[in-house]
Parts: sequence; C-alpha cells; structure tokens
Amino acid sequence: MKKNMHIRTLAIVVATLTSAQISGVATSMTEKHNVAYAAENSEQANDLSLQLSNAVALSVDSTTGQAVTPQPDPFTTKAIKSVYISGTERVGKTLTANVDYNTGVVIPSVKYQWLKCSSSNGTYHEISGATDSKYELDNADRDDYIKVRVTSTINDSDTITSSRTGDISKKSSSSSSSSKSSTADSDEIESDIRNADSNEIVTETIYDEPKIKQEVFETLQNHSDITLDFVGNDYEWIFKGKDIKDPSDLDGSLDTRIDTTSPNESDIKKLTNGVDVINLYFNHSGKLPGKAEIKYNIGSDYNGDLMYVYYYNDDTKELELVQSGARVKDGNVEFTIEHCSDYVLSKVPILGAKGNDNINNVVVTTQSQNQWKQLNDGTWQYIENGSSVKGWKYINSKWYYMNENGVMQTNWLYDGGKWYYLNSSGDMATEWKQLGSTWYYLGSDGVMLTGWICLGVNWYYLDSNGAMVTGSKVINGQRYLFNDSGIWQ
Repeated sequence: MKKNMHIRTLAIVVATLTSAQISGVATSMTEKHNVAYAAENSEQANDLSLQLSNAVALSVDSTTGQAVTPQPDPFTTKAIKSVYISGTERVGKTLTANVDYNTGVVIPSVKYQWLKCSSSNGTYHEISGATDSKYELDNADRDDYIKVRVTSTINDSDTITSSRTGDISKKSSSSSSSSKSSTADSDEIESDIRNADSNEIVTETIYDEPKIKQEVFETLQNHSDITLDFVGNDYEWIFKGKDIKDPSDLDGSLDTRIDTTSPNESDIKKLTNGVDVINLYFNHSGKLPGKAEIKYNIGSDYNGDLMYVYYYNDDTKELELVQSGARVKDGNVEFTIEHCSDYVLSKVPILGAKGNDNINNVVVTTQSQNQWKQLNDGTWQYIENGSSVKGWKYINSKWYYMNENGVMQTNWLYDGGKWYYLNSSGDMATEWKQLGSTWYYLGSDGVMLTGWICLGVNWYYLDSNGAMVTGSKVINGQRYLFNDSGIWQ
C-alpha cells in the first residue's frame, strides 16, 4: 500500500461503503485505481486497499472539505498533444523527439520507439534498441525515412507517432568537416564560365573537392553577367560575377568547407547568454574576393523561422549583428557575407551583441515589418507595424513580455497575480528552472507553481515561494521526506 499523502486537492471515490470504510480520507491512487485511505485510528491502520468499479470520482479541498471541479484522471485522460522530431537529418547527426502536452493534465513519464522505412508512405518498422528520446543516424539509415512513437507509461492508449523526416540519403553522409581538402578542377570550372550563356547560373558540385583556386574568381570577374553556384555538403556558395572585387584577397584559394564546431566555441558560448544558437565555422579565414550568398541546411524544424545572423569578431571578442530576418526555407538559411570566420545563427536577438548597421560592408537587412530593435542602453524592443509592442507577445513560438515603455523584460515578472520567469534572452520559461541552487517549476502557461505537483510517477512539493523542497518538511501538520532531487519518498 502506498504512503498517505495530504495534498491540497484530493481524489475521493464514492461508492456503497460502510461508515467505517468512508471515515478515512482518500489520498492516492495506484495504477489499478485502488484507493488508499488515511486511517484515523489504530483499527483502520491496517492495510486497506479497495478495488472499486463504476465509482464516481469527486475532488475535495482538503482544507475546506468542499467539492471543487474534478481534475483529469491520468489513467483515462490523454496527456500527449503532439510529437515532432528536431535535428539535422544527416548520417552522423542526432535526432531528438520533442513532446508537447495538453494543458490541465498530469504529465506522465513516456517511452520512445524510433521507426524507419525505405519509402515515405510505406510501413514503418521499429528500430531495435532505439528507445531513447534521441537517435543518432548512421549509415544503416541512408535511403530511409525516420519517425518516432511516444507512449505514456500510465495510459498505453495515449500514444502519438511523429511525422516522418526527409529522405536521409539526401543528407549526404559525408560531413562538411571531412578531412578531404582536394582542389576542384579550375580549368573545367573556368571553361564552364566562358561557355555559359548570358545571365546563366553555373552550378559546380564540390563534395570531395572543396577548395577553389583564385584563378576561377579572376575568370568570373571578367564575366559579370554569370552567377557561379558551388554546391557542397549541406551548403552552397553563390558568387555573382558583378560582385567580384579583388580575387587576390584569397591568397591562392578558397576552402569552402563549413563546420558546426569551432575552435572558438567556448568563447562564443559565453556571449550567447543561454540562447540556443547554431555555430557555423568557415574553414577559410579572412576576406572573400567579393560578396557571397551562403545557403546552409540547418534542418526542416526551422522552416519559416526568421534568423538573426551574428559574426564573431575574433579581435574584439564580440558578436556583431550582420543580418536579421534571414528566412529558413526547405531547411536552408540564406545570408550574405564578404568575410569568413565564425558566424552564429539565433531565432531571437542575443543580448549584449553589437548591433552595428554595417559590418564587413554588408548592410543589415530586414525581410519583415516586425523585428527586434536594440536601444542605445542595450535593452530590446519588438517593433510591429512601426510601433513598439507592450505586454505579452508570442514571437517565433516563444512568449515575451514588454513593459509599459515597450522594453523587453527578463528575470522574475509578477503579472495578474501570478509569477513568471523570463530567461536572459527574454523568452518565458516553462517546466523546471534552476536559479542558483534553487529549483522552480513553471507550468506550460509559464505560471510558477506552488504546493504538491505530480510529474510522471513522482510527487514534488514546492513551497509558497515556488522553491522545490528537499529533505524533511512538515506540511499541514504531517512530516514528509524528499530526496535531493525533490522526489517524495
């Protein structure tokens, strides 16, 4: 029999019982819908667990004893709202299963099963051993499509399967950070440029030959109406002949490889203030022969997002905004550069970054009327239809709060009699949040919770300030013990 627990809202099952049977207070429910009663005397202190069928569930406030609105039954209420996959769909990369839950239900623990199929609309089969929330793609997944099935551990009928990924074979298993550094056949590329029709786009694949000789750009400079498109692994470089200024800036050749890890990664992380970013490290360092449009595949889960593009200045150790409103289409983000080093992509502005209007001779562009604007004091506003937004605003799938002056807020926010926490990047926190040595739990609506909460199969207690309790705690006159993770023992 489970321990008795006096929580604020208690589930009571009413059936045809004797007065002795109903003199206790129902306090918890087992997986078989048994009800454990808190004994009021030694006679009732014996293990008492009743299997009740066709019972009526009521909710009673333990303080007043008055009936209140019934809470969802975790055994019958579906908690899982949706499931989707994030990550780069390429061999060697890791996919992550993401779960959204319906509001007003007990959030259960879940189990995962990854699936795959050789055709997009065929029958998907379970991948042996792939039962974690993350799945690393390997060579066996080439030519396949991937899905993930998520099932509640409380209610087996509460299961949802995600949409499929793209064809993994289209995401080459050769990484852009490959050790191969062969030089492309410059004679062939130059011949293609010379023989191209006016205003033609000349496409050259450079998967295994990512280095381009300086001579290629000298030839392109003499054909101002030609566009040269280099297609590599997950990326493209697009140069227009009319934009080529000085091929000698290359000092011999251009290494087109782009990696997602960088020698400066630890320094860059210190500047991002906890914002989720994508690092792009260009193997070439220094100036380009002219303006280049970069296309990089960051994954289909970013489709439709507008990205902020930052340049990491290795001399000043600062992030500098070079472009806002870089839209992601078909998994590809596009932006323009004239200088190679480290670049950082973010869905939201990075506080503290240098907001120059012109960096490396690339004018900041905005492809949307609605945009973030950094003020001289370093604070941020969100501009919509020419005016700064005030109050709550939903931007790129996240909530932000702007005060009466339109300034984006961070840290704790008290609004409408409820507490919220806004991260350093301004987005509203949900679920667990550690501040210093203290843990808090914010609901899916961002509201800080207090009192008893049940997550999966574990119970936690949050004091009146929202802090998670550990160790021994007296609650409503009864002592409870919680481990270091806050779980009631």
